[in-house]
Amino acid sequence: MKRLLAIALLSAGLWGASAQAQALPDPTRPAVGLGSGSTVAATPAQLQMVLIGRGPSARKVAVISGQTLRLGDKFDGAVLAGISENEVVLRNGNNVKVLKLFPVPEQRNGGSDSNVK
Repeated sequence: MKRLLAIALLSAGLWGASAQAQALPDPTRPAVGLGSGSTVAATPAQLQMVLIGRGPSARKVAVISGQTLRLGDKFDGAVLAGISENEVVLRNGNNVKVLKLFPVPEQRNGGSDSNVK
């Protein structure tokens, strides 16, 4: 009888442990604090793609930080004022920001590129 009671208590304890293991957080959910009211710094706008059609009524489309935009559309309070093959122009009042598709890397050592082959 004592042995049966011990087995029952042991199995109940194991069942309780397995129930606790099922309460793990979902790893695919965003971390707490990354919602709309968070204080995490926003990533800068990034030009990801430019599509320019052919012909006189060619359509121009740019993808900036995952958002597809046409001329005149707004992005982060600025109007998409220009689209060319390698860059776009965002205008917010007197402020103009140019996003390049392939930004020029910064030189860290302040020297010239004469040693690069």
